[in-house]
Amino acid sequence: MRIINRVPGRGLTVFLAALPFVVMMIAYAIGSHARLSVNPADKVLPSLVQMATTMNEYAFVQDKRTGEYLLWSDTAISLWRLGSARVCRSLS
Repeated sequence: MRIINRVPGRGLTVFLAALPFVVMMIAYAIGSHARLSVNPADKVLPSLVQMATTMNEYAFVQDKRTGEYLLWSDTAISLWRLGSARVCRSLS
């Protein structure tokens, strides 16, 4: 059997599918660490911990001013705008 006709097993398929994402995550972590070691206040490449903390605050902590969860309310508003733009475009 030629090598091009071989089909990988399930485990290797999952590994090969996840590999680009793992490599990109490692590359991002290295780049973020390099930028933050020079400037700890850098906001271009925040650390993975900073991103997780911010994501947790936006998705699971209510805003003190409005009482809404910012991620979900912003997502709903964006989807409403996309939908209303599509309706307005189809009317004209």
